[in-house]
Amino acid sequence: MTGLYFGGGFPEIFAEELAANLPILQKISQVIASGIPVYAECGGLMYLCNRLVDLNQKSWPMVGAIPATTKMMPRLTLGYRQASPLQSTVLLNKTQQNHKSLWGHEFHRSQITPHSEQPIWEMKGASPHSPTIYDGWQINQIHASYLHLHFGEYKFLLKNFLQRCQNYRDQLA
Repeated sequence: MTGLYFGGGFPEIFAEELAANLPILQKISQVIASGIPVYAECGGLMYLCNRLVDLNQKSWPMVGAIPATTKMMPRLTLGYRQASPLQSTVLLNKTQQNHKSLWGHEFHRSQITPHSEQPIWEMKGASPHSPTIYDGWQINQIHASYLHLHFGEYKFLLKNFLQRCQNYRDQLA
């Protein structure tokens, strides 16, 4: 199977090193442009953007697969989110989904601009007074969001992603 998984992390800490590795940035960009299935959460989302602005306001080039910039902010975004899908992606088929909504969590100090015009998720916090948040980018075969999901809880998401990876691999053969 062939696909890319970019988990959460802290790319802002290693932004200089990530930006300096031009061969990897270019190769990842090329592979993504070829249509490979991609799942990216939080730090992975940040890495796939055009640029990352660190806490010192220094701007670093990233992969460039998502036409946005992430900027580090002093305020932490943290909490559980109930997420309802707004569109189908490599992780989920909105029309065949068993769950109307999924639970995940956010943990980040960055903000993304611009926001996706067609977000993946409509999210609400655990509190009944939480505002509605729209999050996520779906471009080609990319599913990228700040939302951290638990594949042990939602095994169908991983199965969907692995099936998309297998389909992609079969197309290459």
